[in-house]
Amino acid sequence: MFEHDLFISYTHLDNERLHDSDQGWIDLLSQRLEIRLAQLLGEKSKIWRDPKLSGNDEFADKLLLELAGAASLVSVLSPRYLKSEWCRRELSEFHLRASQSGGATIEGKSRIFKVIKTPINLDEHPEEAQKSLGYEFYEIDPATKRFREFGYALKQDYDQRYWNKLEDLAQDIKDLIEKIRSRRVDVPTSTIQPSGKTIYLAETTSDLSEQRDRIRRELLLNGHYVRPDRPLSHNRRIREEVNSCLAESQLSVHLIGADYGVVPEGESLSVVQLQYEMAREGAGRNGSSQILWIPKDLASFDERQQKFINLILNSDADLSSDRLEGLKDFIHAKLNPPKTPPEHKSATNGDGAHDPKLVYLICDQPDYETVAPIEEYLFQCGFEVSSLAGEADLQAHRENLLFCDAALAFCGATHDRWLELKKMDLFKLRGERKKPMLAKAFYISAPQTAGKERFRIQDALVIKNYGEFYPASLNPFIEQIERAKGTQL
Repeated sequence: MFEHDLFISYTHLDNERLHDSDQGWIDLLSQRLEIRLAQLLGEKSKIWRDPKLSGNDEFADKLLLELAGAASLVSVLSPRYLKSEWCRRELSEFHLRASQSGGATIEGKSRIFKVIKTPINLDEHPEEAQKSLGYEFYEIDPATKRFREFGYALKQDYDQRYWNKLEDLAQDIKDLIEKIRSRRVDVPTSTIQPSGKTIYLAETTSDLSEQRDRIRRELLLNGHYVRPDRPLSHNRRIREEVNSCLAESQLSVHLIGADYGVVPEGESLSVVQLQYEMAREGAGRNGSSQILWIPKDLASFDERQQKFINLILNSDADLSSDRLEGLKDFIHAKLNPPKTPPEHKSATNGDGAHDPKLVYLICDQPDYETVAPIEEYLFQCGFEVSSLAGEADLQAHRENLLFCDAALAFCGATHDRWLELKKMDLFKLRGERKKPMLAKAFYISAPQTAGKERFRIQDALVIKNYGEFYPASLNPFIEQIERAKGTQL
């Protein structure tokens, strides 16, 4: 449908090398996006950018054709970009042509991705990109208010924050490309995955932006939808925008830091406090939940923020002051409460004792330690669990498949082809077992790869969780066992 997956719009000044040995910032962004998108999509991505023309050249017909043939656009914003008539016109032309070729947004997602290399006030952003999700490759020191761009070198001054932002950008572009392609090709969806929830992840102050990004990434990787998916307006429209996002959400999550933050036009509360108050009011009306996270022993020199913190501490809100990983667990538990160990209604043996069902937990050697929490949780739920790392004993592997009541194959650190091999193992069972399994499932975990994304099987569950293991992710598998047991009684 489109000639290019991505068009990168930038000013050549932002690609100038600071040191003789460096590649330009844009050069590296383009190369890294091309590689990562290929890995995520399972095929080479097509990225176009103009490495030769300058802002003094005429707006060539060729460039217009390239813009018209692009599925999405990355606009690298900087002070120079705003002053470049050439760059502004690239952005406006893409927006116009996108509106004529499927729409400037696809399923509510903008086809323009706003990479912010150097800080610019939101009201200065080009109109076409005002509501696009932004990816900030810098941080602002809350004490000095000075900014520092993230380091982008591999060997010297390695900066994980740069790579986290790059990964967020690549995955969001990949999601959009797949949405665009699916409009042309009807892709079957035979896999069953845990249904995603919609979570309102409140905008926060710059001192907690990295933590918010980590929570956002965790939620998206686990199949949830995150709102707001574009910057909130810092004017009188903010209440309408917040209410609209909260109305879609089953849960709101608020990260509270030491800074009070921006106060929108016409309001007396900061953006952070306003979202908290509106979510709290909404929770009382529609039954949604609210979670707040405050770093342990947080204190603020801003009297307004300290008053806000005290208000929260004295409220009955669900509050976490644990490390950020603890907040992730808290969110997962709130979204999907772990199943309590079920009262099994399984058949009994001759002396009346319960006959617990046997779950065969299949994994390769690199994942043997990783599956320990899964094994423990299944045992706590009343199942017997058998696992063989690497299936070195092929006869035992075959016997487990023949006599287990349910099978769960875990794929994390092992190679993608392992999934296909386990699928074939299940196919070979047809006609050999005396009775069908109660449930079959593939649990796919990090790292995320193209092979894992493409994996499908008709008669088994596929559970994808690229974040940390949380017990509720096994609920679909356990529920299927319980349903199947009921039909056999």
